[in-house]
Amino acid sequence: MAYKCMIVDDEPLARKVIREYLDDVHELSLGHESGSPIEAIEILKRNEIDVLFLDINMPKLDGFQVLNQLKEPPIVIFTTAYSEYAVKAFEVKAFDYLVKPISFERFLQSCNRVVAHLAGNNDEGKDEPDAILIKENKRLYRISPESIYYIKAFGDYIRIFTDTKTYIVKDRLQKFSKELNDRFLKVHRSYVVNLDHIHYLEGNHLVIDDKKIPVSETYRNELINRI
Repeated sequence: MAYKCMIVDDEPLARKVIREYLDDVHELSLGHESGSPIEAIEILKRNEIDVLFLDINMPKLDGFQVLNQLKEPPIVIFTTAYSEYAVKAFEVKAFDYLVKPISFERFLQSCNRVVAHLAGNNDEGKDEPDAILIKENKRLYRISPESIYYIKAFGDYIRIFTDTKTYIVKDRLQKFSKELNDRFLKVHRSYVVNLDHIHYLEGNHLVIDDKKIPVSETYRNELINRI
């Protein structure tokens, strides 16, 4: 059975392109399309849609405002003529971001990924919910929790130390920690560590990747029980 799609774009030609592309993707079928974001919201609330191809710049409501009106939005693939919204798009957990004019090759690549994700047989798709999106300067990065060694707080920022690089992110340690899984533990007021990367614990410090990290007495017993 094909997954049901919807196209929302105020430009008839843009809808026509996506509609014709979908004709050649047998795993996806077009259920609805609309040139009005307000009408689209009502359709989305009344119908089960698996994949939403959504424009951003539209009259009255933009694509982000459309999503804000939905309690449980479908998988979203943005289709827009503007590249500058990419960071915001992935912050709202868009599955993909296609910049017009969209080639069929790029469209098919996105469709293959989304079909594999919906079918549950794609490693990238399976891991995607666990991935963490972080913003450093104007760039958005997707990192896996497993790649994080530890996080250090300093003021209104945190440093995220991974197996490939260090990211500096404007965020609070306590707030960021809520996005992490149960393999992470706070060991000091300024440090959260990945338990799987601890080399050893000795006295009032532990070692990860040759880095000594202080361990407060408050967290020591829980740390011993968890490693």
